[in-house]
Amino acid sequence: MVFGSCSTKKNTWTRRNFHNITAHYNAYFNGQMAIEDARKSIASEHKDNYSEILDVFPLGTDDGVKNAALNLDRAIKKASIVIHQHSMVFNGSEKVKWVYYSYMMMGISRFYGHDYGLAKQTFKYVASKYDKEIVKFDALLWIARVQVIQGDYDEARGNLGNIQNKMQQGMVSDEVKRLFPMVYADLYLKQKNYEAAIPYLNQSINSNKRKSDKARLYFILGQVQQKRLQFYDAIASYQKVLKNNAAYEMDFNARINMAKCYDGTNGNAKDIVNQLLKMLKDEKNKDYLDQLYFALAEVELKNKNIPKAIEYLKLSVEKSTTNNLQKAFSSLKLADIYFDKPEYQKAQAYYDSTILFLPKTYTDYAMLKERKDVLTELVTNLLVVEREDSLQALAAMSDSKRNNVIDGIIKSEIDLEQKKAQDEIDRQQSLQFLEENRATTTSVTQASTQKFYFYNPQTLSFGFAEFQKKWGPRKLADNWRISSKESLEIGNEEEFSELEKEKNDSILKLKNDRKSRSYYLQNVPMTKEMMDTSNIKVAQALYNLGFIYKEKLLNYNKSIESFDKLLKRYPKGENTPAAYYFLFQIYVQNNNESDAKYYKKTLLNEYPNTDYAKILSDPEYYTKLQVKTEMAKSLYKEAYTFYNQGNYNKTLELSEEALKGNALEKVLLSKFSLLKALAIGKTSDTSNFVIALNIVISSYPETDAALLAAQIIEQMKKGNSINKSSSDQSSKSKQQEIEDKSIYSYNENETHIFVVVVDRNKIPATEVQMKLTNHNDTYFASDQLTVSAIPINNSLVIVGVSNFKNKTDAFTYYKTLNRNSIIADVLTKVDGNFFIISQENYTELYKSKDIDAYKKFYSKYYSE
Repeated sequence: MVFGSCSTKKNTWTRRNFHNITAHYNAYFNGQMAIEDARKSIASEHKDNYSEILDVFPLGTDDGVKNAALNLDRAIKKASIVIHQHSMVFNGSEKVKWVYYSYMMMGISRFYGHDYGLAKQTFKYVASKYDKEIVKFDALLWIARVQVIQGDYDEARGNLGNIQNKMQQGMVSDEVKRLFPMVYADLYLKQKNYEAAIPYLNQSINSNKRKSDKARLYFILGQVQQKRLQFYDAIASYQKVLKNNAAYEMDFNARINMAKCYDGTNGNAKDIVNQLLKMLKDEKNKDYLDQLYFALAEVELKNKNIPKAIEYLKLSVEKSTTNNLQKAFSSLKLADIYFDKPEYQKAQAYYDSTILFLPKTYTDYAMLKERKDVLTELVTNLLVVEREDSLQALAAMSDSKRNNVIDGIIKSEIDLEQKKAQDEIDRQQSLQFLEENRATTTSVTQASTQKFYFYNPQTLSFGFAEFQKKWGPRKLADNWRISSKESLEIGNEEEFSELEKEKNDSILKLKNDRKSRSYYLQNVPMTKEMMDTSNIKVAQALYNLGFIYKEKLLNYNKSIESFDKLLKRYPKGENTPAAYYFLFQIYVQNNNESDAKYYKKTLLNEYPNTDYAKILSDPEYYTKLQVKTEMAKSLYKEAYTFYNQGNYNKTLELSEEALKGNALEKVLLSKFSLLKALAIGKTSDTSNFVIALNIVISSYPETDAALLAAQIIEQMKKGNSINKSSSDQSSKSKQQEIEDKSIYSYNENETHIFVVVVDRNKIPATEVQMKLTNHNDTYFASDQLTVSAIPINNSLVIVGVSNFKNKTDAFTYYKTLNRNSIIADVLTKVDGNFFIISQENYTELYKSKDIDAYKKFYSKYYSE
């Protein structure tokens, strides 16, 4: 009765003792039990990522915190009871120490509840209000923990420094001594300062008694040592994890990491392999087979046994069921192996799988994505050559032999279909034998030993996927790209009777049936037109391959091989001058003077008037030409102004001056020639005017200027002569017509491309290409946009984003770019040289290489 009514208003030994004991062993004790239960619950639901260095403190997930909320709330309530019922403050000093520890209990409950802001406020209150008590340093330690989580590393280091000074004087609690090195280790690990973290990890191990804590700290120490290539020390740390009865997943990963630490000198490879093989047979490891096979592959790679490593890595990819990150790492390892061989088709397939499963936050994601895109471009062209060569080989066969080959392909298709069906039946009938009987489900198929395109399911599926990605779903028909007559007829169903519809449906069904001869025969180039088209595809693909190998993969031997094939098969092709030029560059790069001289001489002798030859003759050719062109454009504007003002003599003078510059572009020279002719028409007789117009026609055939000159002559023949009194307006209108007439046509419903014209001297084209690709992956992932880069001269590169259905779609994309600060920054570096353009106009732009002319057209039709 005396104790039950003990007041907190009088400062006596009896009352202080009563409230200290009662607070400690009732509310405070129950609160601490609630916090411990919450901590264990949160830790049990914490998801460790063993591919990264583990967190020193397992803080759990938001769901785990919700499950622990009742215990955390209970702890806070118990703390409140202590504070309100047992606090005894006299002369500014709290006489019941469990009061300030109850404030700590409140802050710790909020910390475990992930309410770090309120937790820090609570700890600051304790450190400030009870700054003369030992609890101050408990509060500073937990403040430091919050600061590490929030990334305030300098502030955390300052608080830890204050605690360290008091630790050396023995003025901190045992709990602070236990947690202090752990918080410091956590700080350095978050900063990736692994060397500094090691001594604090060792101190943490010594200051912790619980085996579960020691196991975790030993594991983290092993990871840090492994990362620093201290494999011998790492193995020792992982062995201590096993001795401390770690949880099964940690034990498993410790064994895996020990295998990964094998470097050929620090253990017996046979023993490691046998241990991993034994683990494969353990039923408990059925969900970890991918990691085991990956570890086996690592051992074989250290032993330089590449074929066996590849075998294990493929098994790792195949057996990966739920661990997408491991599937990504195994695919990446395979991709890197094949890339280094180099076997680019296999590398492309595995980089593709890597990107599919790798999180975008991965450090090298952008680089890997770019490599995958380059290899996809490469493989697309390889398959074009393989496919067209196979089709041409079929075309060269007799009818009977061709049908026999196709029948063999159909049989292989049927056998594959039946195998897949049987595998599915086996899978459903016997789930317990899934791993033994299921069909391979990886996205990567081992390349067939058959070289004939249609025997290889991988190339067929890749080719079809890339076809649809680029061109969309289309009817199968000859010359599909140019809307053949057959395609148009089939597309207009209203012109057919029901019988004709059924007939055409049957034809289409056969053409889409991979088990019919029609499916394979439809693209065999049996006519000269089809064979010519096939050869154009092969020639362009070989050129593309040579360029990709040279510029994007830096594989000069493969580039030489592709350009050599191009020149042997198509010695007078459209890309022959470019092939000579690139071969010259490669041989200069390889210090092969004789071959470099040969290709330079050949290019200069056989194609002296091409841009490539002129660059070899004068490395500053394009720079000089650009300067001359800009000067000539200014001169033309001046001459045209004089013409409009009636100063025809000055027009003649300036036009003749410009026409002496034969290095200027043909279109610009033709404009000067016509302007000169019109000025002659004003200052001389009709016969001289006609002579001048005929010079335009003969000197610059197939230009707009020549066409208009011919129209003027035709009008004169009909009696509509241009006399002194009436010709002024006519001449002006004709010249204005040539100004307005363009090689470009406007069609807003045609496929469009977004284009950035990049000056390599100011910004690398690959940087623009990569950033646009990243933008597309983030905001237009489902649109299957493709990004390509094509050089148009020695300094300028066109980077294009393709696959917009029409002008509206392209404009929608265009408008998103300025909202992306990274892209907007890139666009400021290209001097406004970015725009949208139709597919047809893109071809014309590439031919003319006159960016300014297109921009005039663009401002007329695309300005909003």
